[in-house]
Amino acid sequence: MAAMTAILTIGSTSASALTLNGTYGGESFGTFANVAAGQLSSQLGRSAYLPCPCIGTNNQVRTLIAEDVEAGDSGNVFRANVIKNTIQAGKAANGLSANLQHTSRVAGVNALNGLITADAIKAVANTHATSSVITSNSAGSYFSNLVIAGTPIAGNISPNTPAITLAGYGYVKLREVRQIPNGVFSGGISVNMIHIFITMTNPLDIPVGAEIIVAHARTKFTRVTPAVAVGGSAWAADAKSTLPLIVNQVGRIAPIYVPCQGTDGNILSNNVNITNVPGVITAGTAVTKAFGSVSATQALAWTSAKIENLNLLTGLVTADLIKAKSQSTFNTNTGGATVGSVSYVNLRIAGILQPVTVSPNTVVLVPLVGRVVLNEQERTVDSSQAKLKVVAVHLYITDPLNPFGLSVGTEIQISVARSLALEL
Repeated sequence: MAAMTAILTIGSTSASALTLNGTYGGESFGTFANVAAGQLSSQLGRSAYLPCPCIGTNNQVRTLIAEDVEAGDSGNVFRANVIKNTIQAGKAANGLSANLQHTSRVAGVNALNGLITADAIKAVANTHATSSVITSNSAGSYFSNLVIAGTPIAGNISPNTPAITLAGYGYVKLREVRQIPNGVFSGGISVNMIHIFITMTNPLDIPVGAEIIVAHARTKFTRVTPAVAVGGSAWAADAKSTLPLIVNQVGRIAPIYVPCQGTDGNILSNNVNITNVPGVITAGTAVTKAFGSVSATQALAWTSAKIENLNLLTGLVTADLIKAKSQSTFNTNTGGATVGSVSYVNLRIAGILQPVTVSPNTVVLVPLVGRVVLNEQERTVDSSQAKLKVVAVHLYITDPLNPFGLSVGTEIQISVARSLALEL
């Protein structure tokens, strides 16, 4: 999966008594595979994930693009040439209504070794809010030259069309649309253009119970204007490189996100049982968690990421366990604060055992490779926000003669946790 950084952006707005009040929500992403899909869940983990800020985008279109996304052996499970996701949300010029449109367009699709192909697939989620009603639809969603098991499918197929059997695999739902209860208080819509369900043993050895989503868009508007908000994200590992193969194979593993109005008292979690990218990274269980809460004056968010039995770049970095945690709080009366921590069990870099406790931003130089930063922390605390990013292990390739054939500028992050709490 092409690794992309999605940044939660929240700011302040001014409103008169006549202005429609409320917050925006939703997201778009190109592909997703559930935990039951095993390794596919990291390769297809919400590619080009683009969340909508609580205050919208001031009607500006924000875009995120990923190229050459693939999963499975040489892309035999899934392959796409380009994913382009957009979000747009804001109020009308008179301030009396609001509109959201989130889209995901996936081009050059080939799934299940050619069983499903399409020139392009686009999901569109639309929501319109006034002072009296919130309505949503999936207008603009389409398939271009979609073929399933040799049968052409209409480009404007109706929402929630009955599932189509995939011989030897399971079934697929097309233009899967779910209305988020529309009404006076909140409303929105979720659109999955392709949703594959694996229900039997199959020629590609995709685990039974696996689900794969292609082209997702969701919008939501809620008539609440809180004083504070939260955000954050966590993932077990990712990579950035000029080599597409590295980026595609090591996308964000087990990603999780904190909604801007919290997690309703729940701790969200995501996990991947086994990660195996030969020559790059192998690991056991990866677990991420996220929590957020807001009240009239207080906001708190925390995330954590843990990975076990890590072997990075054929033994360059190994560990029994690596964990990062980030927590941010903000109080409208007392201000903000952050706390970050990391944990290591039997962490070794180039064979050398590292201390269990290290200071933030500790640098370990690795000859002919580059450097490894342990307990990397980036924080901001000011009059309106508190935010913190913690990376337990951050590898930077700086030597062009490195034995792994990686380009200078390649970065691999292990156990990443970010949190944000702020005043609106």
